[in-house]
Amino acid sequence: MEGIGPDQFLQVLSPVDQEKYQSGLPKLDRDDPKFCWVFENMDFEQWCLANSQVLWLTGPPECGTHEVASHIVDLARSQDSETQPIVFYFFCSTVTGTKSIMAAFIHALLQQLISYSSPLKKISVITAFLCTLLDTVICRDSDADADLWRLIKNPDCSPELKIRKILDVSSVNGHWHANAIKQILHIEQEQGLTIIIDGLDEAKDQKTGFIKEICGFITHLKQQTCKFKVLLTSQPQIEIKALLEGLSCIEYDIERKGSVLLCIFSTSS
Repeated sequence: MEGIGPDQFLQVLSPVDQEKYQSGLPKLDRDDPKFCWVFENMDFEQWCLANSQVLWLTGPPECGTHEVASHIVDLARSQDSETQPIVFYFFCSTVTGTKSIMAAFIHALLQQLISYSSPLKKISVITAFLCTLLDTVICRDSDADADLWRLIKNPDCSPELKIRKILDVSSVNGHWHANAIKQILHIEQEQGLTIIIDGLDEAKDQKTGFIKEICGFITHLKQQTCKFKVLLTSQPQIEIKALLEGLSCIEYDIERKGSVLLCIFSTSS
């Protein structure tokens, strides 16, 4: 959109600063036995080595899933390679109580995508996102959308106000925001993409809808690129387990019980 730069756009977008939150989490010692349920697990090692895979970590608060997610973000970003994957990350606890957690998730990813992009690409990313949102809103053809269209065509209205109005009108439906970023998320296959989403249970009353949207987002990635990895974390809840059924999973309780049984069998022999 004419008249507004990437920095101004991000101010209007107002995404939660995920890096600030992530950098404030306690750093863990990977050799600490507390975290062996993840780092010594074959499924985690396979996820690290795979080109495309989704892994779900689940356990109670005391098992440290937040710290594990933060460590994996640092690990993914520290890879010294010309084909280092682009790393997106989102901590659900940063947006508790927001109107649409899916919209907040997309805004965070959009901020990170813009930060990875070249100056020219930044503008094209912003333009594609806003145009897709605007097309979706206008097609709905409600009174509120008609007001928006009149505002968009008003030459006296500032670009910031137009963008803010587009975001406000569409913010009630995070699905629109997800569709908008799908239109611009064209990652080079040789580069790849890593997404870490921490604390699905903290989406509270939006949990079911948010997880369904994330699953749809993952399906889209499978159709678009050969190289992507997604890491999800949550507390063990029946509802989440039903929604993520079929995904590769490391469950803290299961791992601990398995270790206990192994010790019993070893002692018996």
